[in-house]
Amino acid sequence: MQKLLKSGIYHGIATHDDKMIAATREFAARENISKESFEFQMLYGIRRDLQLKLVRDGFKVRTYVPYGEFWYPYFMRRLAERPANVWFVLKNLLKGWSSYQTLNFSNCSAPESQPGHSNEQASRLAGTDN
Repeated sequence: MQKLLKSGIYHGIATHDDKMIAATREFAARENISKESFEFQMLYGIRRDLQLKLVRDGFKVRTYVPYGEFWYPYFMRRLAERPANVWFVLKNLLKGWSSYQTLNFSNCSAPESQPGHSNEQASRLAGTDN
């Protein structure tokens, strides 16, 4: 993570792990790396409380939704990689929807400098297109 953030290239830190998120936040603050220089990436429906907190704290959060023909094998691989993920997923699925329903991603966007994203795409991702 440190090498990625120091590279000056926009990166996504894909994790739901509290310790990794804390380490990322601490490192970015210590090294004066702006919140606009990276994003956190999480799966839809997992750690909605943490997504809300990160957004409220001014971080960008991208939420992924596996879909298509191979979503189930993808999901099963993630669970098999780390058996604790089964409990993690179940626990988060059972949490109330209240924090997610109040989640406001209005300050999240894909940066213009990110390859493959036009300003129009960034607006759609941020939910600000008209």
